[in-house]
Amino acid sequence: MEDTQKSTDQEFSPGCSSVQQKRSEAEPSCVSVRSDWSMHHSVKFKSGDTKTDLRHEVLNRFRSNLLKKFEHLYEGTATQGNPTLLNEIYTELYITESESGEISNEHEVRQIETQSRRAATEDTAIKCSDIFRPLPGQDKAIRTVLTKGVTGI
Repeated sequence: MEDTQKSTDQEFSPGCSSVQQKRSEAEPSCVSVRSDWSMHHSVKFKSGDTKTDLRHEVLNRFRSNLLKKFEHLYEGTATQGNPTLLNEIYTELYITESESGEISNEHEVRQIETQSRRAATEDTAIKCSDIFRPLPGQDKAIRTVLTKGVTGI
């Protein structure tokens, strides 16, 4: 037997198969079409900073999911299919500037009774979403709020 066999295309050595010999070369092989495709094509990326674009997209999606999740509440006899909006559950708040802001040791019911007997001072009804917005005539935003009264729990 001869050490090498002649072929019309090229010469083969006896210890190696044609597949192993072709893999060592930089030419495309017939074994894997996918690897041949990736040898000749360079990877093309988008122009621009995709990291910040993706971060903004994910943050916006996260915020909208949080808004949807916490916009409704299932309370009382409401079933999962019948949620209640949060702004429909809570009552209106009143800002009273005559209060001192101290914590009183009296019972809440007595405080409510004395408040109802007293002449109404300057009370301003506001919505829950407006609690930290400045009142008319104030230039600084409200940073601390003290709420008093029956909680309803």
